[in-house]
Amino acid sequence: MLPNLRNVGYHVWIDTKMVALFLVDSLPKLALADIDKGSVSVIQNGIGRCLKCKNGYLFFTVKGEDGRHALKKYNIRDLSIEEVAVLPEKTEDFEVLTNGNIIFANGSKIKMLNVSTFPPQTSLVCNLEDYGIKNINRLVSERDRIVVVNLKTK
Repeated sequence: MLPNLRNVGYHVWIDTKMVALFLVDSLPKLALADIDKGSVSVIQNGIGRCLKCKNGYLFFTVKGEDGRHALKKYNIRDLSIEEVAVLPEKTEDFEVLTNGNIIFANGSKIKMLNVSTFPPQTSLVCNLEDYGIKNINRLVSERDRIVVVNLKTK
C-alpha cells in the first residue's frame, strides 16, 4: 500500500483509507498515512509503541525525559492533540475500553484511568503477583477479557 515506506513498526487503522503508523527511527515517530493519496504526514516525535483508535481519537504515548510516558489523544476531526495523563515509569502499553476509560499495567498490577474525572483518577483493577506475574509489559483487551504478557526477569 505504501511501497516506499520501509520503517513501519506498528500500525492501527483509523478508517478504510487512513492508518496511523509507528515509524522506527532514531526517535520514533507517529505518522498518518492516506492510502488513496500515498501521503504520509508525521504528527509527533518520540512516541511509544502503543497506538489505539477509539471514539474518534487516536491514543498514543510520548516518552518524557524522566522515562515516563505521557498518554495523549489526537482528535481525528479537528487534528488537535491533548494530554490525557502521565503513566507510571516504565508503562508504555495501554488499552482504551469501550466506555473510554483506559487500562494499563505497572509491574504486577492492572490499573484503570477514569477519564470522566478531572484530573483522571487511577484505580486498581487487579494484582496478579500471587500468580507469579510481576512484570507485565504488554496488554490488550477484547470484549470482557484482558490478555497480558509477563516479561520474566532473572
